[in-house]
Amino acid sequence: TSVQFGLSTADARTRDKEQINDIQTDWFYLPTWKRSVAAVEGQIPREEKRTFWLVFQDSYQLGALLEKQMQSLGYKTVSVTAGTSYDHPEEQIYVINPRQWADYRRLFQELVSRQCTRDTTILGILHFWTLSGDNPGEEEFEQQQISGFFSLINIIRAIRTLAADPIQQYRLIVVSDH
Repeated sequence: TSVQFGLSTADARTRDKEQINDIQTDWFYLPTWKRSVAAVEGQIPREEKRTFWLVFQDSYQLGALLEKQMQSLGYKTVSVTAGTSYDHPEEQIYVINPRQWADYRRLFQELVSRQCTRDTTILGILHFWTLSGDNPGEEEFEQQQISGFFSLINIIRAIRTLAADPIQQYRLIVVSDH
């Protein structure tokens, strides 16, 4: 006597077709959006009233335009522009050298200190430094690497190094034309 285990050839073909159909249904999907009411001045959620957005400004003024719009809606912002050395010319404005890790560290040290003294926190970071406007040549490519990729790495390093709460999460939004 022989004992057979398994499925017949017809059963196996049916099973294979069902698996293929299951896989194919996963191939196609319909993206959905969660609808919400646009923010109106004075309607900032309570948890966001003691927060601010850190905006790394681009040379094309797109960041400045968005920052003004955010401020008109009641959000607080702090600007960071690229320069040759660290500076803090006004309360809401910082200048850092994108090539200097120490400038990032100092910026976030001051922001952490500010959080402690004013009971405010960084809600998110808007990074516009990767905007180039065109295809960079070799020299411009190096600058784009510094103000783009390496800048983002330095921001994350500074946050990890100085964060009072190691599990605090930040929104990091990168605006780029690459």
